Amino acid sequence: MLAALLATRGALAQAPTVTVRADRHARDRDAVEALPGWATAVDLRARGRTAESLADALEEAPGVRVRRQGDGLAPQTLTLRGAPSAHVPVALDGVVLNDASGDGVDLSLLPPSLLERVDVYRGRAPLRFGVSGLGGAVELLTRRVDARPEAWASLGAGSFGARRASAFGASRWGPFGLLGGVGYRGSDGDFTFYDDRGTPALRGEDRTRANNAADVLEALLRGCVREGRLRGGCVLFLGAGRERQVPGLQGFQTDGPFLAQHRGLLRAELPLLRGPVALSLAGSGVLRRDRFVNAGAVTLFNTEPFEARATTGLGELSLALRREGPGGALDGLLRARIERWAPDGDAPPGTRRSALGGLELEATRGPLRLLGAFGLEALEDTHGELRTTRLLASPRAALALALPAGFELRANLSRSARAPSLPELYGDRGTVTGNPSLRPETADSLDLGVLQQRASGARSLRLEVVFFARRSQDLIALVQTSRQTFRPVNLDRTLALGLESLLRLSLGERFGILLTATYTDARLQGGSTDGLRVPGVPRWDLGGRATGRGCVGPVGCLRWSVGGSYASSAFLTAANELAVPGRVLLDGSLGYTPRWARGLTVGVDVSNLLDARVALLPPRVGEPRQVSALQDWLGQPLPGRALFFWVTLETVPSASGVGP
Repeated sequence: MLAALLATRGALAQAPTVTVRADRHARDRDAVEALPGWATAVDLRARGRTAESLADALEEAPGVRVRRQGDGLAPQTLTLRGAPSAHVPVALDGVVLNDASGDGVDLSLLPPSLLERVDVYRGRAPLRFGVSGLGGAVELLTRRVDARPEAWASLGAGSFGARRASAFGASRWGPFGLLGGVGYRGSDGDFTFYDDRGTPALRGEDRTRANNAADVLEALLRGCVREGRLRGGCVLFLGAGRERQVPGLQGFQTDGPFLAQHRGLLRAELPLLRGPVALSLAGSGVLRRDRFVNAGAVTLFNTEPFEARATTGLGELSLALRREGPGGALDGLLRARIERWAPDGDAPPGTRRSALGGLELEATRGPLRLLGAFGLEALEDTHGELRTTRLLASPRAALALALPAGFELRANLSRSARAPSLPELYGDRGTVTGNPSLRPETADSLDLGVLQQRASGARSLRLEVVFFARRSQDLIALVQTSRQTFRPVNLDRTLALGLESLLRLSLGERFGILLTATYTDARLQGGSTDGLRVPGVPRWDLGGRATGRGCVGPVGCLRWSVGGSYASSAFLTAANELAVPGRVLLDGSLGYTPRWARGLTVGVDVSNLLDARVALLPPRVGEPRQVSALQDWLGQPLPGRALFFWVTLETVPSASGVGP
């Protein structure tokens, strides 16, 4: 296989490095990955229709680790190059979803069937994501109107009561382009798991996960002006709602607690100028409502029944400028934003007002591309009579140098900062007591790597090898002050060193392969935990996927995909006492399109192909290795083998089902 890859690489090396493609999706992906930093674009047009969540697609980018708290409809957050979810902005069509009321974005609430692409920026990210991207940033792009009308519907069912349906339509009427889509995901969640009864030293037993059902409903509407003076103006609405039962922690089963979450996003964008100098105005609003009821025969944490509600609102207005010339480009951004967090009860709401300004200048001189950027964000937080103001700065620099034989050297240097959240500053009226004197978290990041990319016709090859380092200061940690309360303080410093690699080979629709590997050594510095590993960050994270398509005369066409991932063990606590075991997961997919019905595809997806349910915990000195349930984060067990059967009917056969 290695010889075949080298032979293919040699053939591609004879081809020019510039490729002209008519496919808008390919052009957009190439534009993202051509930036001086390190970015990976993941196509969701075909696979998103039947996906349970975004986790598998995101983990195809090096350095990304999704923390699952159970199945695909349970909460999911991500780490990027060892940075936790609070340090990774997640944007949807340009709107940063991270807000002042939380510590990250729950990926399980984002609709895979209504998304077109996910862009993962590792390390340095564009300033439109703000100054808080200590580890990088992720942007989700919803489906868009193309030149041809398009419509499809998908329906499926599978193991553990899994059920999914989605429908989408897009067309153009005169100068307007319109699209709409809906998606539904549901599950009974009654999978079997290995319960060690909280003591891995004893032999466990198989149990069925209880109180774990979930339902998610999503909708997308977009209208754009395609011609005339307002060409490029768009209005977008995205709504999602989830109701799910809360099964308890680890093997502890609850009976009754449930969570209801609703989200709505409205965004309008209007181009003011077009041409070499482009100017656009955008306004956005986001509304989040959450309700948690801890009730039933067995409650979470064995507490008395209670109910908690919270509402978070976000509004922003932004002005973006871009000027392109023969020697480079200049981007400018001004953004005003207000966030309001209102938990239930008689406590005053918390409010954050912020203003962001930034400039990015990219210049090209022969084989050298240089990028300099500077962002400045002013914030004002209020909560009743309490008021806090801050000014956060983020300088960034990057270079890309074209080398002989199609190689490119890239380097990035940046400083980022994140202000404490409103609950960290003022408390959540529950287990967290506020600390208004908290300092912002900051991080200095450096990466250096080599890229080779070749393309000829339908064939393409991309190879990345990147070293990265990030030193973080004033990280916020929770210190226990009583049996049930914690106070956030600036304690931790961390140093993360790592190596990423990516190999992506595509032979058009016939065959594609993607291999990724990430090694991360993230350590705490200072205090009693000096030198210990950062919780939740495995040292090794490996992934691979092969895809293909083949057609046989009158029979039809088959699409197939086989993938796998390995994550080494990771600690759950800063003291490195509790750990989740390493795990290996394999999956596969097979789809068939008959020749007599080219728009019809039937298929099956298989997750956890080997039906892994147990794993070995990291060994301790002088003790035998212990068996634990297969899990990922916070000790929550993962499902065993699951089958999902689906059927899709479309008017425009997708060309995105094969090729990583």
